[in-house]
Amino acid sequence: VGFIGAGKVGFTLGKYFCMHGIEVTGYCSRNIQSAQDAANFTGTKVFRSTFDLLDVSDVLFLTVPDMSICSVYEELCHTGIQNKIFCHCSGALTAHKAFPQIQELGAAGFSVHPLFAISDKYHAYGELADVFFALEGTADRLDWMKNWLMSSGLKINVISPAAKIKYHCAAALA
Repeated sequence: VGFIGAGKVGFTLGKYFCMHGIEVTGYCSRNIQSAQDAANFTGTKVFRSTFDLLDVSDVLFLTVPDMSICSVYEELCHTGIQNKIFCHCSGALTAHKAFPQIQELGAAGFSVHPLFAISDKYHAYGELADVFFALEGTADRLDWMKNWLMSSGLKINVISPAAKIKYHCAAALA
């Protein structure tokens, strides 16, 4: 698993995955110091290029601001993404909107959204096992993704893309 974006969500998921037996390749970020801090925190590597991170990662989490998810994906999808899995953690964007035509490119895309406000990037990973995650995305890989995430101890509930807006609204109000 590689992370593009080294903020609260990337730090937290990366540390959680490392502690639960999932190999994290490392981090790439616009701010190299953030990537270095996340890599140091998780015992992984820093990548200066998103393409280099993509090359060594089977699963790529785009933990960038919501407004950047599509542009980061668009940049990467021109390099050959066959057999890769892309994930984002936005509560508002569906996987289909974030990763258009991903199946035609031979890859899969998912929204993996925690119903949890990550307030501290150095400690929140300890709470993730108690957090509900909503999952939606590429239909033919959905069961695999659910089982893979659950194997790390995460609580996953599959939702339909049509329910994403209602889910996000309910989560924001809660």
